[in-house]
Amino acid sequence: MMTRRTDSFVLTLLMAMALMAGCGKGSILPHFGEDGSGLPQALVLADSLMNSRPDSALAVLDEAEGQMAGESRSVRMRYQLLRHQAMNKAFVPFTSDSLMLDVTDYYDRHGTPNDRMLAHYLLGCVYRDLKDAPKALTMYHEAVDCADTTVTDCDFALLSRIHGQMASLMICMQLPYNALEESYLAAITAHYAGDTLMGIHFKSLQAHSYFLAGQLDSVVAISEQQSIDFLSYGDSIYSMVSLKPAICAYIEMGKELEAQKAMKRFEQLSKYDSYNFVKQALSNFDAIKGQYYLLANQLDSSRYYLERASDNSLDATEKVNLYRALARYYTKIGLPDSALKYSESYVSLDDTVYRSSVRKDFQEMHTLYNYERNKRIAEHKAHELSELRSSVVSYALLLFVIVVLAISYVMWKKRKMDCEHRKLNTKYTESLVQYSLLKKETELLEQSKQANELLITQLEQEKTENIETISKLYGKIERYAANIKQNKENIKKQEYIIASFQKDQMKPGQWKMEESLFNLPLLSHLHKNIAKGMQPSDAQLEEVRQIVETMLPGFIPKIKEQYPQINQTNLMFCIVAKLRFINSERAVIFDMSPQSVTNRCAFLYNKLTGKKGGAVDFESEIQRI
Repeated sequence: MMTRRTDSFVLTLLMAMALMAGCGKGSILPHFGEDGSGLPQALVLADSLMNSRPDSALAVLDEAEGQMAGESRSVRMRYQLLRHQAMNKAFVPFTSDSLMLDVTDYYDRHGTPNDRMLAHYLLGCVYRDLKDAPKALTMYHEAVDCADTTVTDCDFALLSRIHGQMASLMICMQLPYNALEESYLAAITAHYAGDTLMGIHFKSLQAHSYFLAGQLDSVVAISEQQSIDFLSYGDSIYSMVSLKPAICAYIEMGKELEAQKAMKRFEQLSKYDSYNFVKQALSNFDAIKGQYYLLANQLDSSRYYLERASDNSLDATEKVNLYRALARYYTKIGLPDSALKYSESYVSLDDTVYRSSVRKDFQEMHTLYNYERNKRIAEHKAHELSELRSSVVSYALLLFVIVVLAISYVMWKKRKMDCEHRKLNTKYTESLVQYSLLKKETELLEQSKQANELLITQLEQEKTENIETISKLYGKIERYAANIKQNKENIKKQEYIIASFQKDQMKPGQWKMEESLFNLPLLSHLHKNIAKGMQPSDAQLEEVRQIVETMLPGFIPKIKEQYPQINQTNLMFCIVAKLRFINSERAVIFDMSPQSVTNRCAFLYNKLTGKKGGAVDFESEIQRI
């Protein structure tokens, strides 16, 4: 059965990827003229075969390789672009990025937007085959940036496949919400390209993303609709394969009757099978049937299909799911030794599939890209708004232009200040989030380390001869210890960064605040929204006040004791200061300038203590209370 940590829609994704391997609307020759003038005949022929017979196109290009030495650089670069495109379409794995780096560099300086988009996309595919997901994602992002969606000849078909590739990478990295964003963008651009069928294929990415996010009802709704849509196009094979996510979701939810109906439809549609990858789907389907019969408490049938599935050629992810099902089966029939065997196999293999640290870095890279890209778009729009054209020279118009320029300058200064504050708030928020994640991850690693140490102790006390198992456990403990050490070093770094934002320079561990209060989802949500310039609602601030009343019961009464006439706004100002919201964040919360925040701090310090002081004194007084 599918799990939320592992890929169990692999075949469905591969089928979607097969279609995504297509690199656009067709010919890339118009750069040389509609008839391919300026190119050798072999390249014109290969381009004409690219979509229908990419293997033949690749053979033509390989045959023409010797002719390229005497051609101009533009022709040689076009040859390499076509050849990499044909290799990608024909599923020939890339083994080096050296040639494609040169091609991408050339088209960055000499190509059209579609040329640049294709070059960066193919370079991303190279890194995909080289198992370098971060570089692949970077190239896909750059490919998207190359697209000029304002022109009529924009290759939306290629753009949709790029978003689809990014969605697939996000799924492999276990980032469902990022994958959902990209899969929806893929569907939208496929619509712009007029490719309705491809839009249906992208639903498999959406279904998988929802499964990873635990939204099983959405998985069922999307997969069932996708199956119906394929049938409306007369495609029984894809309609069949589209049902697999729904079946797995039904089993995960314990809906035996619905799973049975979906499986029956799956098997009815399988009689139209004429492709090898669908035969593979049927062989992998044995594991799903075994899990269904386990749900239905038909243990003999469950064992039969699970054992038959183990005879099939399965990848690491599928083995994880199979071992997990076998462990459940043997637990259910009361054979703990066998259940333990498959549980250990599942855990051991799952460690090779699941890479939390890589996933975290990957997500940070994607988040940073989105932030930078949105910032560039905002700055570009602001620049466009600030540009004025004067067509008539007259005193009135000149005066008008002066006024407009003056207003624009003030707005620019404000936007610039807001941008700087957002950068500051974003860095602070990211440090808080990173600190919290590292703390939680370290706790989990320490728990896992202790659990493995306990298991070793038990095995040694039982005088077991399973030296290999004990050795593996020692290896895990060493990895856990190394990861814990690295995390603690990273936690120290984040503590210094967070402390640098504080007026009192105190680290999180020195704050007089409960850890549970620091990690509240509401506060994390507010930090993230404020970093985007979003002001909290009155209801959210009221909820914060109630939380402080509950978790820090003496704080508000003490404030009111020292300043009896304090109003609600100033009281909330003291509360967010207590919760370590920095000055630039308070400027967003209370919609005031940074100088006004500083002045407010001095005012409140005077009211609370009867003394004159500044922001630093106010912060110290608030943290003392």
